[in-house]
Amino acid sequence: MQKAQDTQSTNTSSSVANNSSSSSTSSAATTTDTDSNSVVASFARAVGYYGKSGYTFNITGQSGSTYTIEVRQNNQAGDVANLIGIYQYNLSTGAVNKTF
Repeated sequence: MQKAQDTQSTNTSSSVANNSSSSSTSSAATTTDTDSNSVVASFARAVGYYGKSGYTFNITGQSGSTYTIEVRQNNQAGDVANLIGIYQYNLSTGAVNKTF
């Protein structure tokens, strides 16, 4: 477990397929929707998902400039979102590591 001042836990969902997003943030430190959307858009560009439809990105944690992002893909009916992977994304360096 990391120190509270170093770790920020957020639950943010964004879809970057059509440049629209919906976000809900809950954390000890305040993260604005604009900040979260910017992180998700940068991440989606880095991994090649930007502009593709049917993907959802959830920021599930943050430590410094490194974000944990969960990627899901909706099924044809739109009622199930399957886990594609969990990534560590460093906003400062642009480095991406798939952790699951």
